[in-house]
Amino acid sequence: MLQHPEGTNIGHLKKPRSHLSPWQEIGHHKNIWDRWKAQVIASEYRLALVSCVLFLIVLAGKLAAEVVAERSAGIPHRVGDKDIQSDILERAAISEMKDPVGVEGDGAFPFGGGGVMTAHDRQLLMRSDPHVFRG
Repeated sequence: MLQHPEGTNIGHLKKPRSHLSPWQEIGHHKNIWDRWKAQVIASEYRLALVSCVLFLIVLAGKLAAEVVAERSAGIPHRVGDKDIQSDILERAAISEMKDPVGVEGDGAFPFGGGGVMTAHDRQLLMRSDPHVFRG
């Protein structure tokens, strides 16, 4: 085998030297590992999304099959609201309306809506939520 003047082997089996240091090589492989992990996680999310979509398709198919089966048997399919339980109706009949705690006024602003703020709305908001106006 031929020897290079600096003492390195020359031949067809010689591995070319990398232009990266060993620490850069480790970092390069770490990057590859992180990319692989990211692809695995992304594929798991895709799989979860696909399984959710398939579940919804199956659920919709079951509901449609239920409607078809009831119609073919001559049973009217139940559509609309459920019956309200009698004890809930009794409690609602004896209850009284209360103002919301901490809310002043009856416009859109106290309840989180939007609109044109008038001087009256500004005063109510300053009274109920003064930290909004601190600069």
